[in-house]
Amino acid sequence: IWAAHHMLEVMHYEGEQRAAALREIRCVAEQDASAQGLGNRMWLREWLKAHPEDERLIATPLSRGW
Repeated sequence: IWAAHHMLEVMHYEGEQRAAALREIRCVAEQDASAQGLGNRMWLREWLKAHPEDERLIATPLSRGW
C-alpha cells in the first residue's frame, strides 16, 4: 500500500500504473476495518476531491457513504 501512495504522490505515474495504484488503495479502503483502512478511506476521498478525473480509473464510483 505504501508503494501505491508513493506512485501517486511522489512519482506521478499515469495510465495503467496510476489506475493500479488507485485500485490497490481502494481495495484496502473498502476491505480493511482497522485504522489503516480508515486512513485509506479518508485519503482516497481527499485524493478524488483534488483529482476528480481519477474516479474514472477505478471500476465504480465511490458511493459507500464514506
